[in-house]
Amino acid sequence: MKVLELITDDYTITAQGSNQQKLWARFKSRLYDKAYTYCDYASTIQGKLYLSDSDDSNNLQVDDMEGATKWERRPPVFFETNSYNFAIKFKNIIGVPSIIHPNKSVAEMFSYFQTSDGGILTGTINFLNEIGKFTLRFSYDTPILKHQVNSFTFDVVSPKLDIKDDYKSILETINHEYNELVYRYLTLTFQQFGKQGHSKSELIWLVIFQDVIRGYLRACNFVINKPHYKMKGVVYFQKPDRIKHWTPRLEERFKEEESKLDSDVLGRFFRNDRIDITIDTQENRFVKYTVIQIRNKLHRVINRLKTNYGDVVSEEYKSKLDNYEFQLDKLFHNKMFHAIGKFEGFRQESIVLQKRTGYAQIYRYWLMLQSGLSLFDGTIDIGMKQMWELYEIWCFLKMKEMIGSLEHIEMCKENKESMLNPFLDNKIEHCVFYKNTQNGDEIELKYQHTYNRTNHEITHTETTEQRPDIVLNIHKSDFIMTYLYDAKYRVWDDIRTNASNIADEPVPDAINQMHRYRDAIYYGTDRKYLAKEVIGAYVLFPGRGKDEDIRKQYYQKSIETINIGAFPLLPNSDKENEGKLLKEHLRKIILEKTKFEQITNSIPQKGLDYKEIMSD
Repeated sequence: MKVLELITDDYTITAQGSNQQKLWARFKSRLYDKAYTYCDYASTIQGKLYLSDSDDSNNLQVDDMEGATKWERRPPVFFETNSYNFAIKFKNIIGVPSIIHPNKSVAEMFSYFQTSDGGILTGTINFLNEIGKFTLRFSYDTPILKHQVNSFTFDVVSPKLDIKDDYKSILETINHEYNELVYRYLTLTFQQFGKQGHSKSELIWLVIFQDVIRGYLRACNFVINKPHYKMKGVVYFQKPDRIKHWTPRLEERFKEEESKLDSDVLGRFFRNDRIDITIDTQENRFVKYTVIQIRNKLHRVINRLKTNYGDVVSEEYKSKLDNYEFQLDKLFHNKMFHAIGKFEGFRQESIVLQKRTGYAQIYRYWLMLQSGLSLFDGTIDIGMKQMWELYEIWCFLKMKEMIGSLEHIEMCKENKESMLNPFLDNKIEHCVFYKNTQNGDEIELKYQHTYNRTNHEITHTETTEQRPDIVLNIHKSDFIMTYLYDAKYRVWDDIRTNASNIADEPVPDAINQMHRYRDAIYYGTDRKYLAKEVIGAYVLFPGRGKDEDIRKQYYQKSIETINIGAFPLLPNSDKENEGKLLKEHLRKIILEKTKFEQITNSIPQKGLDYKEIMSD
């Protein structure tokens, strides 16, 4: 069904998607009346926008603003759990239009078909786990104008959470613990940020670089044409035939020496104090320094991009970065900089850098390139990790916070260096260590720990590799309690409405995965006498519902009988009730339940039973 139509003088954009009514119902159950004014739409040229009727998606509603370029506070029509077919019908076109995006796979999704009255560019985009803004940018030629570039920008939302509150809370929690871990390169959608704080991330540097480079190059060219100079006193010792500028005092000294009969006045050196103009100033040295640093940094970043993302970066995007590198290289070899020395810092504030045209802009752009980003407070566009990745990391951090908040529990060690570099797609394996000061128990909270048959660990698998999201090991004096948690950014029947007395459920596959984990992971060095390792396994999912309703669900009751189940976990403005059921569970297994009380629910093999042996 058609969800959107934008009509302009040059082209018409239409988008079609399935299950819109059900997705809207799920979204509305999260946001209520706020859902109707949640999203913004923008076009680079004026047009007339039609959106699907929020409560009857079989109809398109015409927007009341005709000939506009921005439509703010409108209901969403694009959801990250869906695919959409886009068609751009051009009315007066020559040649073949093209999609412009840093990720060449986006352009490859589209095909062009010639028609009798123009042509159609069509393709399908799946926004799976890609939340944020998406820009559909394209270029085309008309008989009058060549290489027209226009775009249409819209919000992609999630039917499972509020991306302005829940999503922001998740990002801020992760970014507070592990700075810059939330960012990702070459995403479909992007978030908007302001500039704040220091950042060493090459990904953030590249994003800000693309935002400032045009202005920076213009400012540098202005400085080259109108450089700042200063008057400089210079002392020369010259023979009379080499002196070009005779001052009255110098002429007087020459006549005095000439009057002496025994003086060879033409062979003598005379001191000549002169005021010269020089461009070798601290400000020009600073400009030269920024050119060198930005040029070298861009060269390193481009090489890393081509090494790590060479197969997915579009040729047009590579060409654009190469062109920036060429312009910086040309700037570096300008003859003006040959007469300028090495920059060694400022001894005092420079009025020239603060106020003079060209220099002030260069100084501001340089500071911007050294800065980081502030979440949700500006117009710098940057890609984020997919929502399922962010949700996994956030769940780990929430468990870390919950365990650390328990009485008698102290954090001993954590190595944050093992977390991701946002420029790479490598895996994380991260561990936090705690100590129970009351009974001496040691506690390990692991993220992305791998069990396999080749790592020679006592706890292993006999068949395929298993990698649960979160592992909790409680080291007793003679026993290790192992609990597994898998964060699944999915809710059973994502498209059903959520009545006030109904609690969400995890997807069945997620629960089945917990059974597989417990069956696949073993303890023991002697392969003849292996024992089940996992005491309990649980799903963490973005479910909603009242605690009393959740406790009645099968996935909560099953925890008490077989120690496999699920806990809903989402951000909550009331931090005391955030993940309340999970907090209660952690308190029980870490502080309250004995090891015998915990393993009785893990169910031994058929014909076997657990017995508690009382020591003398």
